Amino acid sequence: MKVVLISIDALIYDDLKYFSKLKNFGSLLSHSAVINKICPVFPTHTYVCHTSIMTGCYPNKTGIISNTKENGDWNWYKRAVKVPFLTDYLKKSGFKTASVCFPVTGNADIDYLVPEIWEKAPNIDPSNLFKSSSSKLGYSYFERFKELLDWMRTPGMDNFASKCFSSIMKENDIDFGMVHLSYLDHQRHKNGAESEKNLHAINFIDEKLGEILSSLSKDTTVIILGDHGHRNFNYYFSLEKALKDEKLDSQFKVYDYSYMAFIKTDINANKAKDIFLKLKEKYPIESVLTEAEANEKYNLAGDFSLALTSSDNYTFTHGDILYKEAIDNHSSHGFLPEKAPFSPLIISNYETELKECNSVDIAPTILSLFNIFPTNMDGSVLSITPSHIR
Repeated sequence: MKVVLISIDALIYDDLKYFSKLKNFGSLLSHSAVINKICPVFPTHTYVCHTSIMTGCYPNKTGIISNTKENGDWNWYKRAVKVPFLTDYLKKSGFKTASVCFPVTGNADIDYLVPEIWEKAPNIDPSNLFKSSSSKLGYSYFERFKELLDWMRTPGMDNFASKCFSSIMKENDIDFGMVHLSYLDHQRHKNGAESEKNLHAINFIDEKLGEILSSLSKDTTVIILGDHGHRNFNYYFSLEKALKDEKLDSQFKVYDYSYMAFIKTDINANKAKDIFLKLKEKYPIESVLTEAEANEKYNLAGDFSLALTSSDNYTFTHGDILYKEAIDNHSSHGFLPEKAPFSPLIISNYETELKECNSVDIAPTILSLFNIFPTNMDGSVLSITPSHIR
């Protein structure tokens, strides 16, 4: 059994209308099961979602509740994750693994590992950073293709990821490999959520898919998914400025800005919630959840007092301007997981009648293809059957 997982950041089901007309994606879709809707975890952020995809567990178990830590450092490293990756189970069973530019994989126990990571500035050579966070075998591929990198920017990062991954898969006997492509997400932030505004990114992704597929054996099961959707907005709302105006800034600390924000306070959580519910009547705040409520409803727990989401058409930001028109970006994520649009799940050479699944179902389903069935995952094995079309 050979399995490859391709994460196309911010891929949504509506994109398939356009992908299906393209050479590589269209060919793959012709012999694949398509589940229209993956129900993501909350918050719908890249690193949170990918960690749950790789572990089969919700954020209250993984420990990853945001792209970044409270101090602003990115959650690049596997050591922050409190549960095993699906690659850990595969390695334990003797399978060879590979991963390129997947979030939260720094220093993970993966044979051919090139993590998603970048230096503090584009003019700094990232070689030492990659050497310290990649596997020895993976680092040799970084060295070969590092000239393709353009810091953390795309499409350079995706060109690098595609070349590294396709070369690893072509030159080595890999049982399971995974790669993350992020250009579509970056373009959605810039252009807006609609597929039509991002056709150049969709065509680019199809080209990268062709490079990857050409490196695989024909019997490889290819799984493609997105991690979260995107929703348009027109305005930034500074929660920090609102708290300052209400003379509450000394009592509450805000971190993580998008369609959601975390609040930390020493005030009793229920009392704190009452304060924000009053603010909700005046400001574009959609929902206010205590940590206990977030855990009960969304399996989200961690070092925060409240989890807030912003009203439609607004995202949280920091600064001294209460409201600011969005000019640089037009779409984002982080919103409640029941909100559309949703990402699809595509599995080549398989069939299914399922129309939706959960992101935590991905890891146990992949492991089931290798006859590995962990008992400590939140997700379930999806009902899929091999297709007669090859």
